[in-house]
Amino acid sequence: MSNIYNPYDLEPFEPTHPGELLGDELEARGLTQRKFAETIGISCSVLNEVIKGKRPVTPELAFKIEAATGTKAYIWVELQTQYNYWTAKKSKKLSVLLDQIRKSVAVLSNQRLFIFIVYSYVQVKCRAAYLIKISN
Repeated sequence: MSNIYNPYDLEPFEPTHPGELLGDELEARGLTQRKFAETIGISCSVLNEVIKGKRPVTPELAFKIEAATGTKAYIWVELQTQYNYWTAKKSKKLSVLLDQIRKSVAVLSNQRLFIFIVYSYVQVKCRAAYLIKISN
């Protein structure tokens, strides 16, 4: 018996930090971190932190990687964006904060709706009174 899954019920895979992919690329090309860091003009410690996933691949760094590897900068930036999105989505602290924001907005929305209804009602009554006054 095969399982049929609803695509909306499936959790996406955990994205890989682009630094890890960069490390794999350097290894495949036989480049050391030190040599690559010198080539693109950053410190070896910064590159190592990127490869270990402790620092993001910024757009500026992505352009440097593109210049050295030929892999388009937008790919590195998109990989970082996907990683950041996934990390934020899985954050319990952010989840609690978002719940608080949603509750606050719901209260504000209800208050605004009430104020709008009262304001509209008053406008209609004033217009009706004005029309009655004119017609008399």
